[in-house]
Amino acid sequence: MIGKQLEIREHAAGVYHLQFYNNLLYSSSADRFLTRWNLLLGTQDKFAIQFDQSVYSFLIHRDILLAGTSSGELYFFDLSQRKELRKFTNHTSAIFSIALDETNDRCFVGDADGLLTVWRWSDQKFLAELPMACGKIRTLAFHQGKLFLGGGDGFVYVLETDKLNVLDKFYAHNDGVTSICVHDEALYTGGKDAYIRKWDLQTYEKVNAIPAHNFAVYKLLSWNNELISVSRDKTIKAFS
Repeated sequence: MIGKQLEIREHAAGVYHLQFYNNLLYSSSADRFLTRWNLLLGTQDKFAIQFDQSVYSFLIHRDILLAGTSSGELYFFDLSQRKELRKFTNHTSAIFSIALDETNDRCFVGDADGLLTVWRWSDQKFLAELPMACGKIRTLAFHQGKLFLGGGDGFVYVLETDKLNVLDKFYAHNDGVTSICVHDEALYTGGKDAYIRKWDLQTYEKVNAIPAHNFAVYKLLSWNNELISVSRDKTIKAFS
């Protein structure tokens, strides 16, 4: 059973992405702010970055923040020093998704044109790219050597990460897959249809589904025993 535990209504526009890091929650919104929250209290922390464009996706690892904007720029920030490190313009369309393969020091980035790029995290070196015939790549998730990619065509693609071969795919949401998360030994997806669906992680068969939001589910996050979701309806929700 899934039930709501917490709701935050502080962003001035739709919430696109979030990540839990060092006991705090970071979220980005169409209001062009990347903001930090105390999730236990549901209140804003004294930290925020304002961008010229909306930040559709970001990733934090070892105090480094990588943010992708609606116009395709990739920004690296040092959180401890609160300063910008580098900026890349390899992508020419909106960056919707970023995923990390920490073991192999690699980062995957997907954009609105269906382009998947691979980077080495430690020195931000470009490694490879793969055009995917899937529409917009709105979400990526790495788990146990596999990369799960959510396509604008409604399919979830399962890729082998070394050579980027497609191992499997299954249809998940009408109008496109917008979020993917591995939580409690299951695969969860959110869609433009505002549903969250649970899938068997081995067979990719559907377990159940709930109408979670009023609009598209832009991000799913595993936090402790709860599943956190954010949506275009301006809300952050917690499910257990």
